[in-house]
Amino acid sequence: MNAYAQNADHSVEVDTINYLNIVLMVASVVVAAYLPFETFLLAYAVLGPLHYLTEISWLHDRGYFITRSSDWIWLFGATGVMTLGYLVPSHALVSLSVFLLVCTFVVASGMAFAKTTVSRALFFWEGSSLVELLS
Repeated sequence: MNAYAQNADHSVEVDTINYLNIVLMVASVVVAAYLPFETFLLAYAVLGPLHYLTEISWLHDRGYFITRSSDWIWLFGATGVMTLGYLVPSHALVSLSVFLLVCTFVVASGMAFAKTTVSRALFFWEGSSLVELLS
């Protein structure tokens, strides 16, 4: 089989998929017109989680946008303390959880953009200063 025949077969497959997508979109419009709540529920409960499963693979391919392999330990630890702060009814833990929530977002952005330990420490210092200013 020559290259032209292979490309022709490939374009037939692409056209078939495009026509199938058009038919499925029209069918979903018809179903949504007659059963709007059920269609919303299907999209929310089934299609939403399926989208996140594909997004996890996409994030994994990009290394979760962190520069060091040990970065996840700090984020996982801060997430655990925040979760504990909301599960245990203690004013001190809730205050610590709010502090860690803001710091975690700032530090996560630092982990994505900063390369050196000093620049990451500056991101953490900025995050903790922001929490102090806001509280």
